[in-house]
Amino acid sequence: MCGVNVATYKLNAFVIQKTIAKWKKIGMSFLERVKNPPLSVSYIQKREISEMLVKLKPEAKVLNIGSKNTRLFENIINVDIIHLPEVDIIGDAHKLPFKDKTVDGIIITAVLEIVEDPWLVVSELHRVLKNDGVVLATVPFLQPYHPDPTDCHRFTIDGVGALFRDFREVKVRNTRGPICMFIWILRDFLATLLSFNNDFLWKVNKILWGWFLFPFKYLDYIVPDFKRLYFISSSFLYVGKK
Repeated sequence: MCGVNVATYKLNAFVIQKTIAKWKKIGMSFLERVKNPPLSVSYIQKREISEMLVKLKPEAKVLNIGSKNTRLFENIINVDIIHLPEVDIIGDAHKLPFKDKTVDGIIITAVLEIVEDPWLVVSELHRVLKNDGVVLATVPFLQPYHPDPTDCHRFTIDGVGALFRDFREVKVRNTRGPICMFIWILRDFLATLLSFNNDFLWKVNKILWGWFLFPFKYLDYIVPDFKRLYFISSSFLYVGKK
């Protein structure tokens, strides 16, 4: 009887710990969203990732490099340089912990701007991919400085082609529309202008202007993807094959 009570106590304690951890994660995510309202729509990126995965076999080995604590799909292997609950393998994108030609697909979004050497990272993607393996990457162009923890690089559409020169290009397109690009820059401009060089006012202005401009991002759903938007693109989405 005593053994049953101990087991029940341990089970209840485990459930309570899991519940606390879950709500803590939700709370931290909510606070981060309040401090930094998302000023971009990502339906293009989500659609392209889904299309990529549909074309791969169910048993395909797919990596999400720089995943942070986001789980795109259960069968994708999350790789990041820091330990987080949703990270499966800890590794540096400059030296991936995988053997040559062992991966079927790679997703790498919002990473190539923050790494020290994006050309070395892309060469690593090429190394670990099997022949005909697919890479899907997002690469920034017109974006404000956003360190995570650093922010080092920007690429024009020609720069994207040069970065992935060892791959066979499948497509390159705008990841986000011009409205998202414009309001992101406008938020940072207004926050800087109205902060009067005060760090606290700058942070407050970023939050307030971010939420004021937040609804306008949905205009990108009705702005057509004009051919020459690459002149003012916020970022590009690249799909290529080895």
